[in-house]
Amino acid sequence: MTSFNHYALGAVADWMHRTVAGLAPAAPGYRSIVVRPVPDAALTHASARHETPYGAASVAWRRAGGKLTLDVVVPPGVRAEVHVPGGPVAEVRHGTHSWTVDDPCLSQPRVRTIRELIGSPKWPDAVSLLVSHGLAEDAVDAAHRAGRYLDRPAAELAGFLAMKTLSDGSDAKRALEKLLA
Repeated sequence: MTSFNHYALGAVADWMHRTVAGLAPAAPGYRSIVVRPVPDAALTHASARHETPYGAASVAWRRAGGKLTLDVVVPPGVRAEVHVPGGPVAEVRHGTHSWTVDDPCLSQPRVRTIRELIGSPKWPDAVSLLVSHGLAEDAVDAAHRAGRYLDRPAAELAGFLAMKTLSDGSDAKRALEKLLA
């Protein structure tokens, strides 16, 4: 069960390296790399390391005290394009580099997708709002009808449900945006 030749295991590891930690090749053989981590409020830190033909490349980020710190190691002969979350894009050469910026996860709304909304404490209020605007009969109906849109932005739920009714859903959409703010 440790072979990364199996697609399912390799795909998860690849996603963790390229997306969560943010380390990916930008050119064949890692002659250049791109660092573009995607921190999430559910995580406090992540890191990845890869042995390139030029030496070890690594990325580590951590969230603490309202700040996000990103540490990048670029091997000799390699250049890196670093996308600092909530901060600048930097072009760097070999060496150890570090950035500290305001934690971008603190400015993100906690409920981003319809899937997250259904699992959040705000769901009963959202259902009441949808029912009062005639866009759902109850929580079960709202969840069932929202099923095709689970990974879409939560604030758009009213608009999706309004497509099945005579209502344009704009009042419900504004009220839902206010609830999620």
